[in-house]
Amino acid sequence: MIKKVARDQDKRRFNFTKQALEKLQPPGEGKRTYYYDLKVRGLGASVTSKGTISFIVYRKINGSPERITLGRYPDLSIENARTKALEINTQIAQGKNPKTEASKLKNEPRLKELFVHYFERHSKTHKKS
Repeated sequence: MIKKVARDQDKRRFNFTKQALEKLQPPGEGKRTYYYDLKVRGLGASVTSKGTISFIVYRKINGSPERITLGRYPDLSIENARTKALEINTQIAQGKNPKTEASKLKNEPRLKELFVHYFERHSKTHKKS
């Protein structure tokens, strides 16, 4: 049983190439399979049951595992995914958590919200007509 698990893990680690990614078979209904690149630490490809391939970075940050989605293949090329993964690995090495950094940006106000805020507080009170 241990040898079979080791062989399955070996099959899930390979050098990401266009041909290799396009040969990946989707798992069963409602499942997801992860494959990992040999060149960049933590870079993986998530394959859904519908055949969608997305690049991820899977690393432990401060002792807890984190999965950060980079983008879908082929919209994001393999080279760009490796570059993004290296940037995330650099942030992790500097002690930052890229997932919390991204969530801070999501909480920033949007242009529409800023406009409504400006309109309510400034435009209505200083209206001359």
